[in-house]
Amino acid sequence: MATLRPFRALRYNTRDPLSVALVTAPPYDCITPDEQDELYRTHPHNIVRLILGKEQAGDTDRHNKYTRAAALMAKWKKASILVRDQAPTLYFYQQEFEVEGKSYLREGFLARVGLEEFGTGKIFPHEETMPGPKEDRLKLMRATHANTEPIFGIFPDATNAVTALFHEMGLCEPLAQTVDGSGVVQRLYGCADPRLIARVVEAMAEKPLFIADGHHRYETALAYRRELEAAGQKIGPDHPASSILMLCVSMHHPGLAVLPTHRILSGVRGLTAEALRKATEEHFTWKELIGAEATSPRVDQHLREAHGHAFGVWTHDTSKAFILTLKDPKIMDQFAADHSKAWRRLEVAILERVILQHDLPKSVPGFDQVKRRYVHLAQQAFDAVHEEGADAAFVLRPLPVQSLQDVAQEGERMPAKSTYFYPKALSGLVINPLD
Repeated sequence: MATLRPFRALRYNTRDPLSVALVTAPPYDCITPDEQDELYRTHPHNIVRLILGKEQAGDTDRHNKYTRAAALMAKWKKASILVRDQAPTLYFYQQEFEVEGKSYLREGFLARVGLEEFGTGKIFPHEETMPGPKEDRLKLMRATHANTEPIFGIFPDATNAVTALFHEMGLCEPLAQTVDGSGVVQRLYGCADPRLIARVVEAMAEKPLFIADGHHRYETALAYRRELEAAGQKIGPDHPASSILMLCVSMHHPGLAVLPTHRILSGVRGLTAEALRKATEEHFTWKELIGAEATSPRVDQHLREAHGHAFGVWTHDTSKAFILTLKDPKIMDQFAADHSKAWRRLEVAILERVILQHDLPKSVPGFDQVKRRYVHLAQQAFDAVHEEGADAAFVLRPLPVQSLQDVAQEGERMPAKSTYFYPKALSGLVINPLD
């Protein structure tokens, strides 16, 4: 993989769990406007003021939410609200959480990871990006000269040997610990022992890294480095702007939870069970579930037990549920001939190409007006149809992490809304200065 380095993080000057809870926040792209308002009210030093500042009347190119973030950061540093660690450190990070009644402990470490242009090394993307978010993050990076939040990367480690190194060296009292608004227990440890750092760097030396979350921020970091170089700065491999702050987690860690992204469809009342059946019967077999078998836990169970490529479906006109199973995977050779075999076997790709882009537009009047939204729990999909008035919901199984690796190593990007890694890394635990 790219060069791995310890760093001296900028952190809030507190170990008190309540204080940590008051100043931290979800990642910027997970914060709704209402949540932004609430975080502003929560504490005057909440990290939201840096990562997602509010626009104000009279903002200009010289005075705006980005320059206010930079001024606040400087003010907080001067007042020792934010302090810099003395020694180069790797930060071990634990998150305890529950998903649908199952408990998890996810562990990883935060480090500077050397930037690589995609296609030149061992860092692989898996999602497409859009220009708007990249321009937004670039303006913030220009103003603050910092990675204000980590991105999330995963790496193959079948025995979880890298994680074991941190436990082998022993974990002292956490630098920060708290419980966030979603009930996730968060613990951050500092590991500055040069022996541990050397062993981790050595163990990671040949491993590829796959970006799980943070594609926009990674590409922004590449653009920021290019800007500095174009301005005449010498940005060697040891320059902070040659790296990015990344949470690194083994893709084989038992605490790695990858949630599916279910599709909720609205705005086409003709999207009934019978219309769906007729539209898709050429390519899919249908299994009907009634009564308790049509509830979200049982549909989840039926999907786990299903052979082949399968989806769960609820529609607004019936209390039944359905399991759709693809008859012949080779149909994707026709519908996705422009992609690799690994991409063509993704269930999210099959749903998009065969059902949502071919079968339904061809057979259901008005389908071009359909509105989509996305949820990650089957119960949310069930409620969307039976309680909230959506027309239909397609329920997917979680994407195997191996599939992400296979597609990324082909140099391809996944379809939009393919993966959801839960939970997100908490913002405000560490900041990576770039100057």
